[in-house]
Amino acid sequence: MPGFTRALAVALAAAAAVVPASARADDAKTFLADTRRFDSLRSFRLDLDAVSPTAGPTSRVLTYVAPDKLRIDVGFPKGVEVVVIGKRVWVRGVDGKWHTEAVRPGSDPLAELHAFSNPARGLQDQVVTFVGTRQLDGVATHEYRLAAKPKPGLIGRTTQIWIGVSDGYPHRVELRAGPYQSTARYSAFNRPLSVSGP
Repeated sequence: MPGFTRALAVALAAAAAVVPASARADDAKTFLADTRRFDSLRSFRLDLDAVSPTAGPTSRVLTYVAPDKLRIDVGFPKGVEVVVIGKRVWVRGVDGKWHTEAVRPGSDPLAELHAFSNPARGLQDQVVTFVGTRQLDGVATHEYRLAAKPKPGLIGRTTQIWIGVSDGYPHRVELRAGPYQSTARYSAFNRPLSVSGP
């Protein structure tokens, strides 16, 4: 029966095709409602690929376990790894050796995570447009486009976000800011993931 239910949901979503943006009067409010459950996540995995004019192509995998555990595996350069547990930070360099990283007073060791932890943060500085309802890897999602409000001297930034219709979690986020581009894919929501120190 679950297979039939899933097939029916996929068929209905396909039949609905794309809901026009004009169908929603207040896209920002709807976007906030769609992301309502993300702050309650106990764990998730994030695969991030980026291209920067200074660093070139980079890839990393973030594993988060609430409330304060984060592991970052950097695919390029290979072998670099960061583990954050509370206010303690360990870094394994390309030489394979672990060392402790000093946390400056007032700094946030989870800053790497906060950039991707909830796309609804900083919404007051962006224009939100509902693009439509689309299938993404077999999941019905609401697609949104967020464009940074123009400011003198700043590079324009746009973000495409696909929010799961049934779970309210971001499944994919694509960011474009001048020559910088990144794609983040979220998975393993509330799974029993593990983050531990060396």
